[in-house]
Amino acid sequence: MEVYVTNRTQSTETLRNLVALSDLGESNPYSRDKAVVQPIIPGQTVDNKNNGLYAKLTADAQIRKSDQASYQLESAYNLQRGTDFDMLKGAKRLNGREFKFNSQLGYISLVAPLRNDEVLAVAYEYTYNGRKYKVGELTEDYQARQDDEVLILKMLKSSTVRNHLQHPMWDLMMKNIYSLNSNGLSKQNFQLRLIYKDDATGIDNSNLIEGEKVKDIPLVKVLGLDKLNFAGDPQPDGNFDYIEDITIDSKNGKIIFPVLEPFGSGLRKQFTASESNLVDKYVFDKLYRLTQTDALQQASKNKFFIKGNFQAGVGGDISLPFGVEPKSVTVSADGQSLVAGSDYIVEGQSGKVKILNEGVFQSGRELKVCYEKPDLFTNQVRTLLGTRLDYNLGQDVHLGATIQSMSETPPAFLRRVSIGNEPVNNTLIGFDASILKKSNALTRMIDALPVISTKETSVIDFQGEFAKLIPNVNDRVQGNAFIDDFESARVVFNLSSQPTLWRPGATPRDFVISNPRDLSSNFRRAKISAYNVDASLYGTGGFSLDVPGLDPATVNAYAYERVVTPKGLFPNKDFANNITNLPLGVLDVAYFPSERGIYNFNPNLTSQGLLPNPKNNFGAITRAITSDTDFDNSNVEVFLCDLLIFLVFLWFLCRTFLVVGSMLRQR
Repeated sequence: MEVYVTNRTQSTETLRNLVALSDLGESNPYSRDKAVVQPIIPGQTVDNKNNGLYAKLTADAQIRKSDQASYQLESAYNLQRGTDFDMLKGAKRLNGREFKFNSQLGYISLVAPLRNDEVLAVAYEYTYNGRKYKVGELTEDYQARQDDEVLILKMLKSSTVRNHLQHPMWDLMMKNIYSLNSNGLSKQNFQLRLIYKDDATGIDNSNLIEGEKVKDIPLVKVLGLDKLNFAGDPQPDGNFDYIEDITIDSKNGKIIFPVLEPFGSGLRKQFTASESNLVDKYVFDKLYRLTQTDALQQASKNKFFIKGNFQAGVGGDISLPFGVEPKSVTVSADGQSLVAGSDYIVEGQSGKVKILNEGVFQSGRELKVCYEKPDLFTNQVRTLLGTRLDYNLGQDVHLGATIQSMSETPPAFLRRVSIGNEPVNNTLIGFDASILKKSNALTRMIDALPVISTKETSVIDFQGEFAKLIPNVNDRVQGNAFIDDFESARVVFNLSSQPTLWRPGATPRDFVISNPRDLSSNFRRAKISAYNVDASLYGTGGFSLDVPGLDPATVNAYAYERVVTPKGLFPNKDFANNITNLPLGVLDVAYFPSERGIYNFNPNLTSQGLLPNPKNNFGAITRAITSDTDFDNSNVEVFLCDLLIFLVFLWFLCRTFLVVGSMLRQR
């Protein structure tokens, strides 16, 4: 087996150009209506000969050229990039340590997860019923080819699979494996439970409370994780079956469910035909039909959780939170304190505890690290006041009262607080009384009983207390607490700074006349540029340079070039006085539809050297977004200063999106 992925590293070894095909070797291909897939041999195990893709593409010399393969597949074979195929230049081949192949269950698992826009392609050979089958090209098939020639492999994940959730590739992604975010798991003291947060009872249930076949049965058994006892006999014992490579991957710290859709079709089979209402309530099919971001929005179904405890090997270093005082760190193993300097050391600069005594790890004892972490910022001023009042009514009666007040005051600039961190303003009042009085009358009454004789003096002893807490919060927060202020819930793409990062965009598909790699594809490319204007030209905020012949008032009145300040963007927001009129960086785009743009060698020009028909031309710029490609979790806000400019910019933005989409398809 050979595995290739998109190369995001600096590695230059084992790099090859390749074409990954989703229908390669399939006897029931997704794009069966396309001629290149014919003829199809149905009902066969996966093999290159099951359809016509492998034979036709390996015989096409244009496919072996990295600059022609993508265009040839789209134009000559009518294949769609991202759905039927993906092209990778300089793909990285993974070694045996970077992925794991489970020969019993027939799947591969990558050590490093793939990003949304990365491609996964494989080639493999296997034996079934004494016969060998091959999918894709292995080393023995291409070892005689040049290093720059394109290979043909099977595509397991495309760069746009999230946009084609109905494609069979989406089902190839294992959604029954959950990571514990650790490695080196130990079977000792390993416990796992499946929890359902029931709205009816308000508690965490380890079993469902309704259902003919599942009621009061632990979920760990319902979903197939409890079929054996501790000795391995086929007898459920209510505990998770710790079976290496079957239910757990201890090396990489992953839980494996024995069915592909444990909370979907796997749970659906546990209900009878008459329990359709329970199927609608509990079965979470959208977990496997939607992306994770979209599935999390299904609050009525997102109620299953994995709970438990485990021991894991973390090597010799234990990371500490930021700001921990090294002198406050103590380490113990099963309650026995370890000696600093001989058993462990604390590295203050790196913020880690390094275990020197290897026997501590090998013993499997539970390590406990205690430390003190001061607050980075003192957000609240705490005040505690109290008084105690006592009053004696003679020698026998005592009255008392206690008053305590605990108040927290946030700083003047902090008005938003999260739930659980509200600044309190609580008052506690208490009253107590005690009576201690001798009573001879009570003694005589008891002595009068026929079976009791006593002359001791009786004592009436009464003690009572009353306390009441009057809770409140500081008036400064106005009685509001926030679940989330979403300050860190967005990804900001600063497209206005560093205009030099903008590059010429690819030719949109609508402007391609014949071959997109021909010079004629740029004959309608007009001149476009992105830049920033120096704030000193506007003469505001103390940045004026008194440029000769330039009137700041005229510049500020110009619709297409004007200063943008924080106060202009947000007129109702409070700013510090020193940044109110500070100009902001704005990306300016200049477009000249009559002038030839870069890479435009159109010989058909007017007598003035301009392009004819400027309305039919285009300008294209593009910039890579490298910080986050998951646009489901990203929001983009665009500020436009004028309705006329908005309409012009909207037209330009639509053209830009076409260019970006075309560029992504052609990359």
